[in-house]
Amino acid sequence: MPITPEALHFLTENVLRDSKTWYNDHRQDYQRLVKEPMVQLASELLPAVLSIDAEITSTPARSISRLYRDTRFTKDKSLFRSTVWCSFFRDKKRYHNLPGFFFEFSPTGFRYGCGYYYMEPAQMQLLRDMMQADAPLFRAAFDAFRSQATFTLSGDSYKRLRYPHTDPALQDWLNRKEMCFLQESRDFDLLFSPALGQEISRAFLSLAPHYRFLLRAAELDKHPDSL
Repeated sequence: MPITPEALHFLTENVLRDSKTWYNDHRQDYQRLVKEPMVQLASELLPAVLSIDAEITSTPARSISRLYRDTRFTKDKSLFRSTVWCSFFRDKKRYHNLPGFFFEFSPTGFRYGCGYYYMEPAQMQLLRDMMQADAPLFRAAFDAFRSQATFTLSGDSYKRLRYPHTDPALQDWLNRKEMCFLQESRDFDLLFSPALGQEISRAFLSLAPHYRFLLRAAELDKHPDSL
């Protein structure tokens, strides 16, 4: 079944009530309205991401986020989040840090794309080295990005240009502290459509050059001699 407006209503009410008792009493609603549609969507997306990288190990059921928040290291002690996501990565035990594909939705909209949840400075520097060397993987990602209008380049940037004398077209990439290719939308007709999985799958396939470029940083971080 597709995601429905009722799923958004459930997420909103669950956050407003902020009650384990209420959540446990309505766990079947969560399963029916949120978990099952997301598992189905993840199942539809998995073939696309596996066609890009056969080493991705995420399975549909295990790729879905939990509603409970981790409150150990934050002043905000509210119990639940209103955002639900699925994500697809290689085996995290084999790599220090990895990019992946993701889709998430909340009562305010949805977004999807490809990137790092957190990119360490050393990995970002490896990408900059590839940019400055005009490496083939970078050139493929850069050219593919310039030829599309779906995704934006996202991630924090330095306030001052670090490479002011380079090609202006490259400065936005070189000046990033982290990198993600992101689409944000409030097209609720698409969110509730049975065609959502097909649409996101096509978008993921278009991100193949971008993913391979980002993945190279994780591979080089693990095997620096392969640069």
